[in-house]
Amino acid sequence: MDYSKFKGGGKYVYLPVKGDEETYEIVRMSFGRADLDKFNFNKKEVIELPDKTKAEKTVPILNPDTNLPFNLQCELKDGKILTVGGWCAFMSIFKNGDVQDGDIIKVSHPGQGDWRVEKIGKCDQEIPF
Repeated sequence: MDYSKFKGGGKYVYLPVKGDEETYEIVRMSFGRADLDKFNFNKKEVIELPDKTKAEKTVPILNPDTNLPFNLQCELKDGKILTVGGWCAFMSIFKNGDVQDGDIIKVSHPGQGDWRVEKIGKCDQEIPF
């Protein structure tokens, strides 16, 4: 059974899974904060345990303005909210792609850690396809 055509009916949408691509019409972007840390930006840190062994620990990346955990929230033209909590995806798509308010973007995720973005227009224009 092909479940890919069944999209969630909720308020939030997410970036495509590995092997897929999606188009987003971004009205405005802002930094927000999710109650669950797994939806905020995180990084791995190596810590030393009491027995002197080392282990990885997930710690939040803090917003430099508020000193609190944060994520990216994009208000979309269809009224949904695209939530981005992956640091690699944020840097690859939004920062390196210079995505701005009003952009229509096509995001593809061909493989682990590989994110690609193409600007295809502005929200006040027709999508060219």
